[in-house]
Amino acid sequence: MKKITIKFVVFLIILMGLNGLMSFALIPIGGASEVMWNDYYQMENLDTLYIGSSVCLRSFNPYIMDENLGTNSYNMGTPSQPIDLTCLALETALKEHDIKRVYFGFGYFSLTMTNSQQSEAAFLQARNQHVSTIERMKANLEYMFDRDSIGSSSSVNFILPWVYNHVQLGVGDIIANVSGKLSGKTAADGAMVNDEMRNYVGRGFGYYKGLINYDMVGNLTSKAYYDGEFLEKNLQSLDAICRLCEENGVELIIVNTPRPVFDVLAYGEDYYERYLQVKEFVNERGAEYYDFNFIKPEIFESKPEYYFNFEHLNEEGADAFSASFADFERMRSKGADVDELFYDWEEYTVSIDYVAGVYFDKEETDGERKLIAHSFVGKNVDVEYRFELYNKDTGEVRVLKDFGLENECVWNGEEKGNFSLIVKARQTGSDADYERYYAEDVVN
Repeated sequence: MKKITIKFVVFLIILMGLNGLMSFALIPIGGASEVMWNDYYQMENLDTLYIGSSVCLRSFNPYIMDENLGTNSYNMGTPSQPIDLTCLALETALKEHDIKRVYFGFGYFSLTMTNSQQSEAAFLQARNQHVSTIERMKANLEYMFDRDSIGSSSSVNFILPWVYNHVQLGVGDIIANVSGKLSGKTAADGAMVNDEMRNYVGRGFGYYKGLINYDMVGNLTSKAYYDGEFLEKNLQSLDAICRLCEENGVELIIVNTPRPVFDVLAYGEDYYERYLQVKEFVNERGAEYYDFNFIKPEIFESKPEYYFNFEHLNEEGADAFSASFADFERMRSKGADVDELFYDWEEYTVSIDYVAGVYFDKEETDGERKLIAHSFVGKNVDVEYRFELYNKDTGEVRVLKDFGLENECVWNGEEKGNFSLIVKARQTGSDADYERYYAEDVVN
């Protein structure tokens, strides 16, 4: 029996050593959660927080906000951060700082999405590096035996973080990662800084570099990607955030961060119905709720050049939003009637007097392809469409159907080769070549 016990202890020691070695070699420097928690624990005397997922991380620039509002703030946003972990981040900060005000960067996906196990585990592992051994063990056990994890691979993998959170498995990538750690490189020196599309600024805030290609985005929208009913688990976590703030005398302002116009229009009237549902929910719990997609342009003008993709601002957009939101906050804190600064749904759709985006669906029956075009437009905009076939082998463009109000076109597909099917959209009566277009490649 004694020999078995010794062998088991030796086995555990070897296993822990291998786990530590693999984690050191494979877990990348500069993951968003690691950066956020590392820099958070460098902060002192915080009075303001920005919390939420990547739409928070990429929207609120604490440097601009602090300069304009005289606050000392930190952005605790991380990619795919579920609301229950947003609640954990908030709870942590409330215990460690005298927080006066919290801004929750929000989107409807916050309530419809299920937890990403990889993002969830990375978030908790990064936090665990800064807590006591007992608290770390408690957090590990809670996650491993949580009803959403137990019985799944994520339950076991949680204590093997290199399994789900690792660099590219090429020899060069591993050597570079190990060399960086041995040289004393920190999380903030890592991928969030050096990735060509992402920059880490500090105080938890990082921005995307780049601009969305509106003419090729098609139907990649929040509705298409995240649509679904609000989940009870997420509503309970939102309720917990509201209660935490109320119990601690903290002002909570929940903000739908800006997104491209086509992304809002993709929901149709359902977007506003969800807005009213969330507003009632949080107002009943003592919080305030604003959707900056409905803000009037004299406060913030949503320009096309402000967006990296269908849900995130880029650097220029984040800075412009932060400056505008600071102006809004000054008015709100002085008691101004800020509700009048926002459109309702009718006013919003009337204000969109252009084609924000276009795409098509394909139906195929008996070898015949039908293209059905759809556009994202305001209430008073009539659209006409033109369908084209571009031969990628010869460079020839053939008009399948010229501009007209009909949104359907049939292509029999008799040509052989590499093609792009193209739809162009413009307002009726316009003489522009097009306002937006969309193309899909097809091999025939």
